[in-house]
Amino acid sequence: MADFGAVLPQSGYAASPLLAGTSVVLPAMGSVQAAETEFFGRPPDRPGGPGAVALDVATGNTVWQTEDFRSSHASPIAISVGGTPVLLFHGMFELVGVDPTGGGVLFRHLLRREAADNVSFTPLWDASRSQAIVSHGYRQAGAQAIGVARESGRWRHQTHWQNRQLGCVETNATLVGDSVVGTGRAPRLVVIDPATGRTTLRRRLPAEANFIALGPQLIGLDQKGGLFSGSVTATSDPPQWQPAWRRPALAEPAWTAPSIIGRTLLVRNATELQAWLLPAHSDF
Repeated sequence: MADFGAVLPQSGYAASPLLAGTSVVLPAMGSVQAAETEFFGRPPDRPGGPGAVALDVATGNTVWQTEDFRSSHASPIAISVGGTPVLLFHGMFELVGVDPTGGGVLFRHLLRREAADNVSFTPLWDASRSQAIVSHGYRQAGAQAIGVARESGRWRHQTHWQNRQLGCVETNATLVGDSVVGTGRAPRLVVIDPATGRTTLRRRLPAEANFIALGPQLIGLDQKGGLFSGSVTATSDPPQWQPAWRRPALAEPAWTAPSIIGRTLLVRNATELQAWLLPAHSDF
């Protein structure tokens, strides 16, 4: 924070670092507006630093830093657009593409003009359609798919679709098969066709949930601490949600996405970490 003039927003710092070659890449927040609700184009209340930085893994020395853009709690991802590597940031207001070799900003796509400070949805990259999928639960922005392409040496980006039913706040979504699966704030399981943005399935759940995909299977941890599994049959018309099992696991609130190592499923809340052994099944 001292090195780059970073100022933490109201909800602190929540992004995960990204290992890119011999560098670790971090959102550095950029210029910050002090209010909980920020507005695109309004001068910052406090000066900030770069939108993102890359540090050498071995030494911690600065490899590069970007120009100022308002980054967020969302974690960056590494993608390839027509063979060109790109670091993708879901910023407070914009989708930002950064050159991983020198930190130059390749493109900036405006997503919203008003945002609460907990934008935390790590982008999904739909490589088959060259589109990034993001979601924002506040201000009714919902989910958006942004097509990104490089044509004749120029970067082009445009909104493919928007779906207001999948508005994620402290939750993620995942691509499984040819579906985007997540939960809206109702709370409902929401399944979206990534080609059109059309909602193909809604199913009420006990609480909003985070997901991890294991082949065709989904494992979810809802915010009340319930652990469950199921699958979406996208080939049926309409698609169907096929629940497999549900177990109580943690005390609420449980806001962290599950992770998996081999057959070991890891879930946590603010005070406890649990390891669950998954069955030895071909779907896993």
